[in-house]
Amino acid sequence: MAKSDDSGSDQKKQHSSVDQYLVKDPERFAVNLARAVEEAGKAAAAWTGPREKGEVRDTMAEPMTDMVKTFSKLTEYWLSDPARALEAQTRLFSGYMDVWSNAIRRMNDTEIEDAVKPEKGDKRFQDPEWGQNAFFDFIKQAYLVTSRWAGDLVEHARGWTTTRATRRSST
Repeated sequence: MAKSDDSGSDQKKQHSSVDQYLVKDPERFAVNLARAVEEAGKAAAAWTGPREKGEVRDTMAEPMTDMVKTFSKLTEYWLSDPARALEAQTRLFSGYMDVWSNAIRRMNDTEIEDAVKPEKGDKRFQDPEWGQNAFFDFIKQAYLVTSRWAGDLVEHARGWTTTRATRRSST
């Protein structure tokens, strides 16, 4: 009894799309992976050695320290008043609920507008998949809600002044 050509060709197409991800020589793959790990260890040792000896000063530590200090002061401001903290969390949760309910409504009606849209000129979301793919659209809107909420926290923290790209306490 002969097999139908249609079922075989479909299976071949599906199989060929997976073939590119299969490890054809596991032993060689394992050796290459071990070499990569060994080289990564050497690179890490070369990077950390001078820093441990004090020969090189890490230029990333200072900006990170400033960021953590600023974030801590901002957090302290918002959490020092329970009503203020609750109001901030309520705004964030409300934004998420708008995105969530909007995503549910869009399952039945694709013409529903986004709950939140990127600013004009924001090139990060130009690819059509950000709007056509339901998952990516949800991620985009959740990101926009979160980032705008965080910006508002900084913007509305009393006693803070704006400097270039960061915010610092005016005390």
